Amino acid sequence: FVESGGTLTMTPYSAVADQHGQALRTTRPGLLHDVFGIRVGSYQEPSVLNEVSERKLPGDRVSVVFESGEAVEVEAPRFDEVHLRGASVLASIDGLDQPYAAVTAHTYGAGRAIYISLPVRGDLLLPVLDSESTRLGIHPSVDAPRGVIGRALDPNHALFVNLTPETQTIRYDGPTRDLLSGREYEGPVSLAPFDVEFIEKHERG
Repeated sequence: FVESGGTLTMTPYSAVADQHGQALRTTRPGLLHDVFGIRVGSYQEPSVLNEVSERKLPGDRVSVVFESGEAVEVEAPRFDEVHLRGASVLASIDGLDQPYAAVTAHTYGAGRAIYISLPVRGDLLLPVLDSESTRLGIHPSVDAPRGVIGRALDPNHALFVNLTPETQTIRYDGPTRDLLSGREYEGPVSLAPFDVEFIEKHERG
């Protein structure tokens, strides 16, 4: 898939077994090490490293800094210690005893393999997916804030799913109606935490 031009994203605890479900005897990511251009060694626990770091973030929190300068804080009970074997670092865990790779990328054939060394968190995964979508020229069919999945079904209908614990605002001009609840809006649509709305646009009378 990757060799043919696809983009693959993988997270910790992946590639630990072969096609028969047997645990691999090699270091992770096992048979995919050449695809991802890394070797995964041991793991680190942020709660321990934070006790001796200068920043002293509380508990399991770590700061992840992207190449663009964007920084996010996420909670992670542990993260993989990644050793580069051809991959490049897209984001690093900052402020600990040393920089650790948080997100790596490796070109394999015509495609690209992304490895995230921390357990999946939306605050970390969404910037990675946004960046890769932009790089590939993939543009959303509707304008939605980060953490909201949106899909336009036709010019007058769109489905939105809020994956965050906060209320999100969908920008609309003019009257709309949620076909699921019957709620009507004039202008922006308010999407409750973890809620779904199926929006229909109306022409002004």
